[in-house]
Amino acid sequence: MISHSSDKAVPKLVRPLDNTEALFAIMHSELNGNTQVLTHILIDKEIDFQKLIHAVNVLFNKYQILRTCIIEKNDQLWFAEHDDFNRVLISHSKAGNLSSAEDELQEELKKPINSSQNLWRMKLINILSLKQAMLIFVRNHAISDGYSTGLFFSLLLKALSNNDAIKSLNSTTEKIP
Repeated sequence: MISHSSDKAVPKLVRPLDNTEALFAIMHSELNGNTQVLTHILIDKEIDFQKLIHAVNVLFNKYQILRTCIIEKNDQLWFAEHDDFNRVLISHSKAGNLSSAEDELQEELKKPINSSQNLWRMKLINILSLKQAMLIFVRNHAISDGYSTGLFFSLLLKALSNNDAIKSLNSTTEKIP
């Protein structure tokens, strides 16, 4: 079923999953992540990995949906919230060309998300021959909808394009449902 986190810190319980959500969570676990969603975007410049980490950290601390995981407690599945940014999986690599980056994208889709750790992960691939970057955002179906995914990328790109924008995220009125 859902694997248990080995972290010492116990996430804060938010609410139990309803029956439909629990069935999807169990299905996700049984199918080794085949119910997850992948979105990728190409950016017309290479992205500094540390800048990406910082921008995602700001968003993580602002929006509960990015801190959500699913845990099992007393034979029931719960949405829970953790505040440890180190649990978030953000990786990066360099690819010589777009074809190599697309191969990495396919590999990302095959890797299941450990829902007890986090409901999403991100990978940055700087494509050297094009001087572009590919951002890959893989997430559990529970936090995947067209509105919040688009808003996430909008806020992330705003933060990446301007250092002052990272500070302004703290006062934005946009909300991720």
